[in-house]
Amino acid sequence: MGHRRFMSASKLCIAALTLLSLLFIGCEKPERQEYKTPQVKSQPSTEATPAIDSEKKKRAHAKKVRAGLEELSRLPKPTPTEEPFAFTTPTPDLSETPAPTQVSESIGEDENLFRDVLEEVQDEQNLFADDPSSITIDGNEDLGQDGSNNQRNNPGFIGLIRNDDRAEAATPAPETVEEESDEPTPTPTPTQSETAIGYTMLYLMQPGARATVEAELQNLIAADIEHKFLSVLIDGTFSWNFQLLSNAIRSLNASAERVTLVLYISNGATQRSYDSTPIEAPFVQTSPEIFRELIKLDPRTRNDFQELARRARPLFILNGSLGDRNRNVAIPMLEDNLDSESYAAIRQLTLEVVGDTAYIARNPCPGCFIGSDRATLGDPEESHIPSEINQLSSVDGFSLDGTGVRFENEVSDGKDLSVEEVTNLARQALSRNLRYFGLWRRSRQGLSNGALIHPRDRSYEVPTSEQLIAEREIIELAAN
Repeated sequence: MGHRRFMSASKLCIAALTLLSLLFIGCEKPERQEYKTPQVKSQPSTEATPAIDSEKKKRAHAKKVRAGLEELSRLPKPTPTEEPFAFTTPTPDLSETPAPTQVSESIGEDENLFRDVLEEVQDEQNLFADDPSSITIDGNEDLGQDGSNNQRNNPGFIGLIRNDDRAEAATPAPETVEEESDEPTPTPTPTQSETAIGYTMLYLMQPGARATVEAELQNLIAADIEHKFLSVLIDGTFSWNFQLLSNAIRSLNASAERVTLVLYISNGATQRSYDSTPIEAPFVQTSPEIFRELIKLDPRTRNDFQELARRARPLFILNGSLGDRNRNVAIPMLEDNLDSESYAAIRQLTLEVVGDTAYIARNPCPGCFIGSDRATLGDPEESHIPSEINQLSSVDGFSLDGTGVRFENEVSDGKDLSVEEVTNLARQALSRNLRYFGLWRRSRQGLSNGALIHPRDRSYEVPTSEQLIAEREIIELAAN
């Protein structure tokens, strides 16, 4: 009983002490704390949204492009030169011409071919010493020269286009003293258009196309015009034969007062089939989207492109040495898939190699691949779209590549133009004084069965005499 009383008293003491502690601990009443709802950190949604998907794809794509390039992002991006190089001397300095080196197996060269042509350019007599009787194209034989070319003893190149005014520098004519003569004054020849006319022969170096090339080249040589045009793809899609191409350039110069030579350094048209093409030329099996990044940032890709561009330089030097009014055009990519940034990068790489031996032009392919554009950055443009010919200026060029000529009794493929339509198109080019106008035909490039057949396995149409006559009439419009 006493024990229970003791426990009750203890409880009372504890209660009393608790009450006292509440009264005497601090003199101020504690502030009332408002209840706040606990903040739960938001967790990322597991449901994908279009924006997140797009961002993931971009990151994955960037990772793929830059795979294996540890310091890729640190590399400075090249910027385009304000103006292309201007000619400072009529005679090129061949001693500083870079010799090609073998960087990759796909771009390996026979350096002896380059040395041979440079020696010939340095010793001008070699260029005109051959008998002009032979015109047959052969990789081991000269095509021959016209004796009249012996008077062209002033090697050099025509003035380049400046990006600011897109105007060609005029070459002053030397002063001459007229001698008195009893002979009647000849009737002046009507002024001819400055437009060069000829063929787009991307396949000029392809062995299987030899008969086609010989027929077209002889047709152009026989044409009665002063200013002739030739364009060739040099990336190896249609093989690579330096001696053959240089012989063709010599032969063409033997028959003309002026020659405009256009060289496409790489192949954007085939690149659009990068995942299915059997062609193994440089860059054609690389996605256009990836190539745009690589040509800006990847040292190996940039170096390989410049090695490819070095094929063009001695050919430009050769053509320039054969006529002081000749014109050279370097197009970095045939029907390119570039945007403005990647074009700025590739044009700068081209300019660093070809220097003042040629001017740079762009050949865009509007709408051919997502993300590409047609910004020329002040350069001339080559168009392959007939409906655009009236939008081109006198510094631009045009080729029927991709369209082609359709002759009488042939069924249209939906893209080609009749001889009459091509003739009218050529007249428009002449009236606008375009730099050049190139004829092209699908079957002569071996495309009758499609573009996914390797060029070595294609069948190349040899033009008939009737076709050549019709084409000659178009070509000779420039003389009328």
